[in-house]
Amino acid sequence: MTIRSIPLLVMVAWMVLLTGCWGGDDDDDSDDDLAVDDDIAADDDIAADDDAADDDLADDDADDDADDDAGDDDTEIPPDPIEPGPHGFGFMNVTFFDPSSNTDQPIRVYYPSADNGTSVDDSDGPCPVVIFGPGFSAPMSLYFSYGEHLATHGFVVIFRNSYVIAHQALSVTTSALIDWAEDAAQDAGSPLFGKIDPTRIGTSGHSMGGKISLLTAHDDPRVTASGTVDPVDMSPLPGPAYPSVTPELMPAITIPTLLIGGSDGGPCAPASDNYHEYFLYANAPSIEIRIENSGHVTFCDLPDVIIDIAGIICPTGGAEDYELIRALSRRYLTAFYRQHLLGQTAYDYYLTGGGIMTDVNAGLVAVDVKE
Repeated sequence: MTIRSIPLLVMVAWMVLLTGCWGGDDDDDSDDDLAVDDDIAADDDIAADDDAADDDLADDDADDDADDDAGDDDTEIPPDPIEPGPHGFGFMNVTFFDPSSNTDQPIRVYYPSADNGTSVDDSDGPCPVVIFGPGFSAPMSLYFSYGEHLATHGFVVIFRNSYVIAHQALSVTTSALIDWAEDAAQDAGSPLFGKIDPTRIGTSGHSMGGKISLLTAHDDPRVTASGTVDPVDMSPLPGPAYPSVTPELMPAITIPTLLIGGSDGGPCAPASDNYHEYFLYANAPSIEIRIENSGHVTFCDLPDVIIDIAGIICPTGGAEDYELIRALSRRYLTAFYRQHLLGQTAYDYYLTGGGIMTDVNAGLVAVDVKE
């Protein structure tokens, strides 16, 4: 990794676009009454929704499975994870004590639900947990579609903001959220009591949040899989507070990894520090998926007009359909976690088998695999 500072213009424009124009709100609705306790109390606000670059990425291994089944003998192809799963979803806005900032901080928790968000649906057994971190200066609200979607597939997804700047401290924050999930699973007063399985933990995030996901996977042995969205390894300052993850730490990360990336990162995700650099040094099993005609900001839940403006700084890769880029990202993250956190190996069809090859042949993505 090269240690560099983002040009001031890029940093200021990014902050204005994502925290100024978009409001920087922790929530995407009008209710900002976040609970102020350290656990999930019965009166916590619960809302609900019952709807449910620098190389040719060769398809080295994916062709082997480019057939009409899921890669397993006589295995039925599972439903396409680009679609909502069998559950509805709900969410709750709560707080937890963040040791990095030494304060109570807001988080949002999405969960599967069969009763319009009133309770957590664990009909398939205790739910795995995915912790999702935002990009630099971005509020967590820019990624809620990922939480909604994963919740319909049976996952509890915890979103955090970046309460501190130092990357090592954010790794500590992510580990503290794993602690919080473990405590909630054992707290008889929590809606998550007995509903989640904190031994199945995934870390996800976009941009800087993707780097923190992999840094946490290196630091915390409780992380069992990590799927990231256009992770960037840039650090504003050298030193132990901003450790480089690739190439230095990747050889020590031995869990399954998924690295989704954009085709044009521009100055926001330069080739020297982008998702492909992580993949080069990743251990097997690891999958790299480049979404064609996409840029760094196209992965965010932003109105098209804001992404167009952001494209002045962070190119959009010629994208014509931003929602398709997010939908493909959600498809691959869901398939990855269904495979590695739920043990549903047939979902590899959408990562290395016939499903992903359909997308490759359509010119939507390029894929490379370490097995």
